[in-house]
Amino acid sequence: MQPDCWIVTDGARGNEKQCLALAHYLKAGGLLRAPEPRRFRIALRQPWDLLAPRLLWGAARALTPAAGVGPDRWHQDQADLLRGPQPRIVLSCGRRAALAARMLLNRSSGRLCAVQILNPRIDPAAFSWVVCPRHDQLTGGNVLRTEGALHEVDDAYLAAARLKWGQFESLTQPRVAVLIGASNGAYTIDQSYLNQLLGGAAKLAATGSLLVTTSRRTPLELRRYAAAWLTEHFPERHFFFSDQPGERNPYPGILAFADRIVVSSDSVNMISEALGTGRPVHSLRTRTTNERFSRFAERLISSGRLLAIDDPSQPDYVPLRETAAVAEQIGAALADSPT
Repeated sequence: MQPDCWIVTDGARGNEKQCLALAHYLKAGGLLRAPEPRRFRIALRQPWDLLAPRLLWGAARALTPAAGVGPDRWHQDQADLLRGPQPRIVLSCGRRAALAARMLLNRSSGRLCAVQILNPRIDPAAFSWVVCPRHDQLTGGNVLRTEGALHEVDDAYLAAARLKWGQFESLTQPRVAVLIGASNGAYTIDQSYLNQLLGGAAKLAATGSLLVTTSRRTPLELRRYAAAWLTEHFPERHFFFSDQPGERNPYPGILAFADRIVVSSDSVNMISEALGTGRPVHSLRTRTTNERFSRFAERLISSGRLLAIDDPSQPDYVPLRETAAVAEQIGAALADSPT
């Protein structure tokens, strides 16, 4: 069956996960028929990379494969992306993918539904829909604003994870999950920060257990530091996953079995997923000049969702699950449009 949904990203896991989450709920709502959306991972040549997604002229020559995409596969992907039968919906995430989405939308003479996730940094009218968090402060008639990142964490997701990762149930409660990212333009995640993050999580766990995971972005030296810290401070009461290639990722199980979740401050995606569980979620905030990240954290703190690292309270909040509502709104518009 020809996929009726394409996903276009730069290959970054966080970007692809948001597209997959939206596709999941579009399928659940009956908007998608094919079993899986087709994924395209792209990079851009200069000058398009610097100017994306503004420079549409010659964009067909801009596309190159993202890291990890083999040349044989890419040649077929590129042919399909540029000349193959188009799906009904394209989901793109990030500014590089936004250029490809613009190109496909123009080629379809507006018949395609192009959903851009995250602020494209151009007029949102260039797309069918733009989905972005409120801290981007983007407005428009086709802009759907969310508090956080799109994700799949809901009751069904957590129930399936509990069945698959039942071994975590034997760990002593309270089980405190620790989700570690990496430095970015807003925050520095180094050994000093990690020491404070793990120390705060240890106090929350008290006589319980720590379930710690890094991300693909986490530098090797920080993974090693986390492993050594856990061996020294929680030798018999921890689980550690360093996200090495070939390892089965227990991330859904960690979320499902956590009684509390501690997240490094750099990742909107991980904080949003943690808040999807309904569990108390903590972050260690440090000073930042990035206004977007500050607005994101401050909205969550003021709404009672996000706790400081040393706050042991039990907040009562509605889990942050926004993707289904976004899919429903897009689906309603598609249902009213001609096929």
